[in-house]
Amino acid sequence: MPEIEKNNDENEKLANLFTKEIFCDSDSEEFFDYCHYRYKPCCDFLGKLRSINLLNESLNKFLNKHLVEKNLKIIKKIQTELGIKKTVWGIKKLGSKIAWEYYFYNYQKKNALIKFENVIKTVSPEILFNGSLNENIPYFMFSIDISKEILESGKIDCAHIYLNPPSNRPAGISYILTENKTEMENIYHFYNPKKELNELYNKIRKSAFVDLEKIELKEILWPELTDCKSICIANKKETDCIYYSGIDYEQFIYFLERLEYPLELVEYIKSNSDRLNHLQYDVGFDYCFEKEGTEKLKIIKSGYYGIF
Repeated sequence: MPEIEKNNDENEKLANLFTKEIFCDSDSEEFFDYCHYRYKPCCDFLGKLRSINLLNESLNKFLNKHLVEKNLKIIKKIQTELGIKKTVWGIKKLGSKIAWEYYFYNYQKKNALIKFENVIKTVSPEILFNGSLNENIPYFMFSIDISKEILESGKIDCAHIYLNPPSNRPAGISYILTENKTEMENIYHFYNPKKELNELYNKIRKSAFVDLEKIELKEILWPELTDCKSICIANKKETDCIYYSGIDYEQFIYFLERLEYPLELVEYIKSNSDRLNHLQYDVGFDYCFEKEGTEKLKIIKSGYYGIF
């Protein structure tokens, strides 16, 4: 049974790689935020952990061994095809459920490898998508969802594509792509909180999902996180969303604890404070009133991001 033994050996190596810590091992280490823009680390970084370790920890905690190995194959294939640190990952908390999303940026389509069809081909046969995308569409990014159910079925029902609409500020618009159709999904606007607080306030106030006469603005625009690099407000079909980019380690812990992330994830991050304090973090949450006519803000979904 040599072929079975070979496959078992390969899976064992993959499992070991997933539990192995990945370090910043060079003075020329590069760091990227959730828009895949470079940033300077908060402090000395040599020998400390890369953000992919946070992704690995979440996968190990919330997937069985078989699905962990399957997902690692996907990650390794993406890294082999596109390169290291070319992909943004997101960890999503929806109630008690944890899911993931992988984002592929290609500004001005300068990278010939980061094309929709190529990435979909790269992640198969582990996961399959029957839809297609016209490469003449001027997208700058696309993403695919990853979850326990998707990994078990080996199929994704949709993907997401992102374009830059004409705007007097940094902005984006996303569409959901299925096998049969494309529909508009979200609109994003970015603000510099150090210079554009009034504009940011006005953007949050102009919402069909919340009434700021009934709740305080600080329930959405957290004072504890507002001194960050940038803030994005997204208008979605059923919620609004706020993203904070470039927060530090202590602010990241505050976010995780306030939104009651699973203890096993938070404890891992807290127990490695001296090895994760060099990173900038990007976080966000979707919000709306609990139901029409109530005065209670409900956070539907939240997430944080990194690179692999």
